[in-house]
Amino acid sequence: MNITVSTKNGKAYSVKSEEPLFVGKKIGSTVKMDSIGLTGFEGTIKGGSDKQGIPMKYDLDGAARRKVFVVTDKKKGTRNRLTRRGNTISSETSQINIKVTKEGTAKIEEILGKKEGTEEKKEEVKEKKK
Repeated sequence: MNITVSTKNGKAYSVKSEEPLFVGKKIGSTVKMDSIGLTGFEGTIKGGSDKQGIPMKYDLDGAARRKVFVVTDKKKGTRNRLTRRGNTISSETSQINIKVTKEGTAKIEEILGKKEGTEEKKEEVKEKKK
């Protein structure tokens, strides 16, 4: 499961987990992020998608897929029937978006920030391509 954590200053960090986390929680609920290594942090679930890339919709109850009408053009009244996943996180969910609402004692950049070794490797690859 891939968890994208975004901060108030607009930066986003990705955390990967082997086991499904936050199962049974809904979009809009507040969760403690101790299970992903962010002690003292709290966040709000903003969305996600399942294994096939179907996005979650906040006003559909449950975790199942449904075909819903989505208005694409308000002036013309055009509606498309699109597949969406419900607002509850299940074992089928592969990606979750979380917005940080309460920060812990340590900075999130120190915990989830990029490692310096990976940046150096990218620079070496760019130089080799030239």
